[in-house]
Amino acid sequence: MYIGSVIREIRLAKGLTLEEVAYGAGTDGGNLSRIERGLQRCIPELLERIAATLDVPVSVLYQRVEAGRVDKGEQVQLIKATYSAKPIDPVVAMHEALLAKYKKLSEPNQNLVTEFIQLLLRHQKQK
Repeated sequence: MYIGSVIREIRLAKGLTLEEVAYGAGTDGGNLSRIERGLQRCIPELLERIAATLDVPVSVLYQRVEAGRVDKGEQVQLIKATYSAKPIDPVVAMHEALLAKYKKLSEPNQNLVTEFIQLLLRHQKQK
């Protein structure tokens, strides 16, 4: 997943048109369309203005890029959680997506994950 597709997902989730976001960010619809489709890079200044127009921190856009490796159902859940009327911590939303992945594992694999986390915690305490 790339930053443009995240911008498009948030824009659509908020019911905004391409032109509304482009105008708010000080660019044109064609430029924003190319960014959303991944045909053009977005300079940091424009990305900040787009994020402000969408009313989300730039960090959330990048977190969504990373979270784009989750399956479609988890993406929808994460988008709804992240952009609901009630503000939610993006870290909490990411944890919820990870928990959803964990629940899809078989019981033996869940046990392996649990053991691995316990091992990491013990290793961390030793340092």
